[in-house]
Amino acid sequence: MARFLLALALFFIVPIASAQTPIYSKAFYGDSSGSYINNADAKNGGCARTNNCNVALSGADALPILVNPWEPVSINIVCVQVIVLPYENPGSYFYAFAGNSFSPDVMVWGVSEGNGAIGSKLCYPPGTAFPFPAAGQNAPENKPGQNNFAQPHLDVHVMGNAGVQYQAYLEVWYTKNAQ
Repeated sequence: MARFLLALALFFIVPIASAQTPIYSKAFYGDSSGSYINNADAKNGGCARTNNCNVALSGADALPILVNPWEPVSINIVCVQVIVLPYENPGSYFYAFAGNSFSPDVMVWGVSEGNGAIGSKLCYPPGTAFPFPAAGQNAPENKPGQNNFAQPHLDVHVMGNAGVQYQAYLEVWYTKNAQ
């Protein structure tokens, strides 16, 4: 009887699961070292000779992650998670957020809960998402950290005490649009 019920349940569950839209995920990394920055000049999409190269915490906005479109088709971001791990106490005024330059911007906020670390994940209600465009036909492959500010991008902003070293992670879950 138990096998029959299991078979019956699988009969009804499998077609429903296979009819769902696949959800993909992509993770990005950045830190306070400056190793993941596109140091080309601003004319070439980099951040050199602008204030955008700030990755070290100084009491001002730091930007350790900036990534351009990576999929060959446009996507709809349905969940976002940002994690920031400081190597020491970042102070009481420590926050991070993930943004999207292509659509309304702030996708998720995170604040320290007293231990210094920030971890915040937000999934949007069914039928809602943050759109993000397709990568250009000859777009270079994204690398961790900062890429082209002149193009649509996802980014992570961090603010905390001066001199605190940290690691930052951004993960997005998304569906792909048809070509």
